[in-house]
Amino acid sequence: MENSGSVQIKIADQNGCMSSSEMRIVVMEAVFSLNNALHQVSVARYSDPNHTINFDNFVNCLFRLETLFNIFKELDTDGSGTIEVKVMEWLNLVML
Repeated sequence: MENSGSVQIKIADQNGCMSSSEMRIVVMEAVFSLNNALHQVSVARYSDPNHTINFDNFVNCLFRLETLFNIFKELDTDGSGTIEVKVMEWLNLVML
């Protein structure tokens, strides 16, 4: 997954955190297209109880997404959008 340019992150409240809706916008600008379910899982994992994401967690989320997209791309050798993995391979991927 390639990014055609830099992403400028502007957090409206300047408190070092972003809301889950701000996260969706920034992630989309970073060339990751997430469906609602994946966005909600990401918010649940990386946000606090108020659904705000601090910068460190945001960077961790982007790094994980990029890593998983790249691994999937490598495993999808025929470009079909599907891969077949054994349980232990899958566990190794998700435990990154």
